[in-house]
Amino acid sequence: MATSAPTATIAPTRTFVITPTLSPTVTATIDPASGFLVSSPLADIKLSELASIMSEPFNRPAPGLDDGHHGTDFSYYSHGSHGSILGLPIYSLLNGIVVGTTGDKDPYGYMVMIETPISAIPGDLLDMLTPPSSLSPYPYNPRMIFCPELKNQNWSETVGSLYILYAHMKEPAIVQSGDQVKSGQQLGFVGNTGLSGNPHLHLEMRWGPAGTKFASMAYYDTSASEAEMQTYCGWRISGRFVLQDPMEFINKWLDYTR
Repeated sequence: MATSAPTATIAPTRTFVITPTLSPTVTATIDPASGFLVSSPLADIKLSELASIMSEPFNRPAPGLDDGHHGTDFSYYSHGSHGSILGLPIYSLLNGIVVGTTGDKDPYGYMVMIETPISAIPGDLLDMLTPPSSLSPYPYNPRMIFCPELKNQNWSETVGSLYILYAHMKEPAIVQSGDQVKSGQQLGFVGNTGLSGNPHLHLEMRWGPAGTKFASMAYYDTSASEAEMQTYCGWRISGRFVLQDPMEFINKWLDYTR
């Protein structure tokens, strides 16, 4: 009597869905296994196309310094049916909560900050990104004379969230602090406010302690208040928030979904 050959068991694979979300101009990719969703931050631009309109890449500064380029800039003079990026809708990359907005102040101009809990990000993607395991203060920078001395701050070493800042918007954000936002939800429009030489979206990411709220922040601006400068310094050079290259995040997500 013939015996049947053993059959191999093939592990199921994830199927990632690319679909419009809240607007036909938004392209998003969802992981059905976790429900994690990533949308392009710009209308009519796919995540895979962002590298082609990158006008200034991320350039990590030395710890505690405010040089380099802390985010990634996206801009174009024309793209498809669009003659200029000025006024293009900006969308939230991830689900999250609005934890801060700022008026037209240097250097960010009109900006909005979104917090996404690290627990919402798939573990396999986190392994690819390798966020910091803990947070610690950088040495005080005497060149930033209006920043508080970091030894006077209380520190949390726990990395709990990813914070994403969208800057140089044309006008105030159309969401407010405390709002829950969905990936693909509109936040505002591309502009040229703050210390900006041409219309573009400046996207900035940092890992930090969960539950931080950001009041107005400003620096390099004679009208900036002490509180605004301290908020800026806490975000930029304190070490409480650790930089993540936005294009690395996007590219790792694209790798993860292949």
